Amino acid sequence: DNCGDDNDDNDDGDDGDEDAQGLEMITLPEIELVHFRSNVDRIGHFSSKSVPLLSSFFEMAAGTLGSNLMSVLTDCPQRSERLGWMGDAGSSADMAALSYQMEAFHGAYFDRIRDEMMPNGTIPDVVPFYKSGRLPADPSWSSAFIFMLSSRYRMGGDITPYIRHREMVKRYMESVYISVEQQGGLEAVIENNLSWGYYGDWLPANTTEAPPVTYVSIFNWIVSLYQATELALGAG
Repeated sequence: DNCGDDNDDNDDGDDGDEDAQGLEMITLPEIELVHFRSNVDRIGHFSSKSVPLLSSFFEMAAGTLGSNLMSVLTDCPQRSERLGWMGDAGSSADMAALSYQMEAFHGAYFDRIRDEMMPNGTIPDVVPFYKSGRLPADPSWSSAFIFMLSSRYRMGGDITPYIRHREMVKRYMESVYISVEQQGGLEAVIENNLSWGYYGDWLPANTTEAPPVTYVSIFNWIVSLYQATELALGAG
């Protein structure tokens, strides 16, 4: 960001960079990292004696995830966006459940999803729905609701969040089913190469040949169906 004065009448022809005045030199031993986040305890760690680099990768990932636990699970902690994009919350659900005490945090987020859900069961890409995102959401983003409920059940055996929000799950799944049927069903979507979704694979492994957006939506819809069935059977 340019924090200088655009109307500088004393232009001396330099590039505008100035040395900080009145500051003593700071050395690395004097710098302390302060990692702050919502009040969730760290519960999971990983260590590899044979490949220490893997341990470092895990700690970096867990630290980045923790930095995004700020009331909602945000998409980035360091720039002006910092929004509750559902895609980020869903893709990191298992990592979060293994690394942090997430019961209360996820529980509060499920309540926020409930608050944003429309009467027809659709939910937005961003929860809380503010500043960015679309309504109804990209199917791969909204499926994070089911992914997170499934993660709570698979990672910790906790079926309570699903039982509490079972009617929401029903309304959401029906809304996605209706959106597919309005295009003639999954077979028609595939055969006619119809568009379904907005974002697709946000970070494909092969950036030159990203999978079609519609195929990514179909994949996540099928996963949601499987997970919703697993949750229903688990609840009895």
